Amino acid sequence: MAHPARPGSAAARGADARTDIEIELHSLRPRRPDPWAADLAALACLPDTVAKLSGLVTSADRHTWSAADLWPFVSVALEAFGPKRLMFGSDWPVGALAAEYEQVVAIGRELMADLSEHGRAAVFAGTAARVYGL
Repeated sequence: MAHPARPGSAAARGADARTDIEIELHSLRPRRPDPWAADLAALACLPDTVAKLSGLVTSADRHTWSAADLWPFVSVALEAFGPKRLMFGSDWPVGALAAEYEQVVAIGRELMADLSEHGRAAVFAGTAARVYGL
């Protein structure tokens, strides 16, 4: 598992050098989108890399966040990885600093509302089941 705060770092170089491991990026919400978006896209070029949509509300302003605040980061991740290489994560219990568990799940569903039924199923269950062998 790698944190994408520095996707161009040793984690990215290591992932590029290895073909026998699957890399999971978690807590995809940085404080600023640049250069994060370009680095995330570069990591997404590695076929055995998946990303978890977690840490979204805890990295935003904990008192005033909205779907509009989170969408720029989610849209970059969707564009880079697609639903089959993304998985939802609540970031619980840390997420409770900014929202109740139910709110985090609801905002995740809202942010994925435009995906097809198959896309939503991948993000909320299928990708995790495949990656974790469930």
